[in-house]
Amino acid sequence: MDRSVPTQRLDAGLSPLRTKGAILLETLDEERSITPVLEEICESIDVLARFGHSFSVLIVDDSSDTSIREISARCAQQWSIEISVLQGTGRGLGAAISQGLRHAIDKLQCEVVVNLDADGQHDARQIPDLLRIHLATNADLTIGSRWIRGGEAYGLGLLRTSISKLSSFLLRSTSVPWSIKDPTTSFRVYSKSAVSRCLRETLGYDGYAFIPMIAAVASAMGLKIVEVPIRFRPRIAGISKLKAKQMKDAIRDLPRIRARKKMIARRELFPFVGVKPIDGITHFDGYQATTVLEHLASSPRTARRWCGLFLSDLGPRVLEVGAGLGQNTRVMAKSGAHVTALEPDTQLFARLASDLDSDSAISVSNSSILNLIQDPPTAKFTSAVYINVLEHIEDDESELRQLSRILEPGGKVIIFSPALPFLYSSLDGNSSHYRRYTRREIGALLVRSGFEVERLEYHDQFGAFLYWLTYRLLRIRSAESSSVFVYDNVVLPISSVITRILGNRVIGKNILAIGRVSSTS
Repeated sequence: MDRSVPTQRLDAGLSPLRTKGAILLETLDEERSITPVLEEICESIDVLARFGHSFSVLIVDDSSDTSIREISARCAQQWSIEISVLQGTGRGLGAAISQGLRHAIDKLQCEVVVNLDADGQHDARQIPDLLRIHLATNADLTIGSRWIRGGEAYGLGLLRTSISKLSSFLLRSTSVPWSIKDPTTSFRVYSKSAVSRCLRETLGYDGYAFIPMIAAVASAMGLKIVEVPIRFRPRIAGISKLKAKQMKDAIRDLPRIRARKKMIARRELFPFVGVKPIDGITHFDGYQATTVLEHLASSPRTARRWCGLFLSDLGPRVLEVGAGLGQNTRVMAKSGAHVTALEPDTQLFARLASDLDSDSAISVSNSSILNLIQDPPTAKFTSAVYINVLEHIEDDESELRQLSRILEPGGKVIIFSPALPFLYSSLDGNSSHYRRYTRREIGALLVRSGFEVERLEYHDQFGAFLYWLTYRLLRIRSAESSSVFVYDNVVLPISSVITRILGNRVIGKNILAIGRVSSTS
């Protein structure tokens, strides 16, 4: 739901209930502007405190020196406000905002986070305006807008105004609801639930594209978005950090933001639960892909082809997560490795155990990573394999972080999953897929989870076109055994030829990602 809300008196309608929050700033050489910005923030914190709201300041600093830390410490002492400074990763504005949001929600236990620029173009004295409307309307995301009635943008020249309005028009035409007038501004209030639900879907968007991306994600999830008019002033000091390359990247990202938004919106139509931990045990509730697994079990050529891409990376002790009916397990065991096959679904496990219990190179277990963490093996694994599994796990980052604890130093995670968000179809939804990955997304996922990226490859280029034709254009809702036979014997051989000619960077229906446990993990 999206709507614009006119501003009223600064402090007239603040909720009488206590709210714990953080005011988030991202800094990169903002030494000249940070003091007056913090002074305005201090005024807002005082106003909010009169009505029982407790706010601290959180700064994510990408600067190369300690100037921001020193200035912040002096301001905190002088004005008796709490200021925390985190060292940023230096990967861009989006990465800094994401880092700050995570810290505010996970570490500081905040209920809301207010984000604004540190160069003074956003008037921090308007924070109570945004927060009051945010709480009164029970919004998930409140956007400070320059382009709705009552908003002002006298801090922008003619060129910047034209660029900003054009960017907003393009985003509203492709990725965010038309009712959101200013999807590019970073002056916002985020609820805890909005951060928890949306942040994962912005992985890989470390630059300016993060700002419209998270708005598009929130809209696709059906979260409540409101806009409040703001004043956008000339910056106090410094120059704009928005460079030509960043503008070019933002334009390039438009179709990607649209594809991600569409995938999430389609996913929301399916009531699957997927993989949920309950009392430390991972359960598959409503797992829908058994029929597809049965079809694939009758096509061993596919298993040999895909496993052949990474057999040399396995090592002697392999953990397979989500073994299904064991078609890939057999191939890996024949390579000389000992495979520990986990299958959390009770019905699938019964069939898996019946078929594989007699093979001394395979151990089967009706469990998950969480179970294995609670009762770790004597020897850590040399590799862990997720073949068409990770897309079923909603919190894939947490899964991979846990996994790194049971891999030996230098151990590898091997992921083979569906690719390309724009291909997300009813077949994905009916199979309980939370997502289809991109190179950028899964690479960022590996890094955030403590792995160094070794390989990122698209596979099955011809299959991508046929999948789009069959399941997106013609809207066929399920895979039949005959289509699996054609895929195994016709589509894959053609795709293999295309891959040899064009390489693995050309988009394909599947993606192979291999990461090594980072030396700093």
